[in-house]
Parts: sequence; C-alpha cells; structure tokens
Amino acid sequence: MYFDIVQFSRSDESLKLAKFLGYSNLIFKEDFSKLNVINGGDLNVNNSAVRDKKVDMLLNPHNVRGIDNLHFRNSGLNQTICKLARENNVIIGISLGMLRDYLDYGRVMQNIRLCKKYKVDIAFFSFAKDELELKGVNDMLAFCRILGMDENLAKNSLGKVFK
Repeated sequence: MYFDIVQFSRSDESLKLAKFLGYSNLIFKEDFSKLNVINGGDLNVNNSAVRDKKVDMLLNPHNVRGIDNLHFRNSGLNQTICKLARENNVIIGISLGMLRDYLDYGRVMQNIRLCKKYKVDIAFFSFAKDELELKGVNDMLAFCRILGMDENLAKNSLGKVFK
C-alpha cells in the first residue's frame, strides 16, 4: 500500500493513473489541507514543530538557507529534534519537488541518516503539480535507495499513513 501527496484536484483519470503506477491512494490538495503539516525552516521552526503534539508531519526540514559548515551540513535536523520527533510521533516528510540542487540532496541524505539512527519515521512524496509529474512507485523506491534508505525503509517511507 503506497501513498503519494499531489497538488492537483481529484479526478477519475488521476486515480486510474495512480493505480497503474502502483499507488493504492493519492492524497489530493483538498485532502492535504485537513492534515496538520508544518513546512520546515530554520532550526527554531523545526524544533517548535516537533514539540507540538498536534503536528503530524514536519515537511522538508532541509529548507534551511544558509552556508554549510566545513565539518557538517546545516540540514535542519539534529539529535534533539529527532528525539522529540520520535517521542511525539512526528513524521519527517520529504517532497521530491523541493530537491533543487546538490546541497538539498546532501542535506536530505544527512537527515535520512539521522532519522535511521534515532528511529524517526520518514515519508517521501512527489508533490506532483499535475498528472504528468507523477512518478511510478518503482522509480520512487529506487530514488529513496539512492538517497541512502535501505529497502524496508524505502517501502515504509512511501507507505507512511498519517494518524
């Protein structure tokens, strides 16, 4: 059972296409507004988001705009945020549409390592703007594997369902 979040409205054609690509369900933009999702930012925003017990997902914590340090990446997550996310059952979400350059890829790879180490749930979505941007399940699984997830974690990240 694989899920994806998309930014277009529900239609019969999109549901048929999603079934063909391997998804059991799509979460459309009208359904997404009902979920309690916080867009990631700097460390203070990310920290306050995972402290809130009403938050379901911290989306794109790697959206930190700043210079990386020589010895570590400024990825928006650290051990404290990961521990709080695990305690409060906050999912760390990553959208394919927000990966713009090599800095984002490196930050996401570091966040995946942190989430694996501290056993935080990860969800990976395409956030397709139209039906033509939908990616197949096998393509998304392969991309998750390239980013550093093992096979079970990649499958769980595409099948992660909200509370």
